[in-house]
Amino acid sequence: MDDSGAQLDHKQAIKNFQKCLKTGGILFIDHRNYDDILETGDTPAKSIYYNTSHTADIKTSVLLYCGKPAMVTMDYQIEGNNLSSEFRLSYYPHALQNFTKILKEIFGEKSKHKLYGDFKEIQVEKKPAFYIHLIEKQ
Repeated sequence: MDDSGAQLDHKQAIKNFQKCLKTGGILFIDHRNYDDILETGDTPAKSIYYNTSHTADIKTSVLLYCGKPAMVTMDYQIEGNNLSSEFRLSYYPHALQNFTKILKEIFGEKSKHKLYGDFKEIQVEKKPAFYIHLIEKQ
């Protein structure tokens, strides 16, 4: 979550990762495609991240604070073997452009940054469920 409105805790966490890396060290960090989730209001129930055929549904809610997305809540419904369960996860909705900007601020504009979607090269027409950032400490 973001208590400050300026993502200070998120930035500090990334700074901590950056400090742990040696020069030339690489950070892999991922996040959902919140741009698409905020646009459509849906979270894909199936993705490469989940090796399961049991995810029946993900109901998605967006909490706005002062007119801006502040939290995305996902209610998962899992079914299989005559059993069902539900659980809830809540996340800060990192927009791709803003998250990339934070990484560049912390690692430096000249840092090597590569972006993947669902573990593959980004394709303009494709909407991945997850983005994976690879950024190298200079």
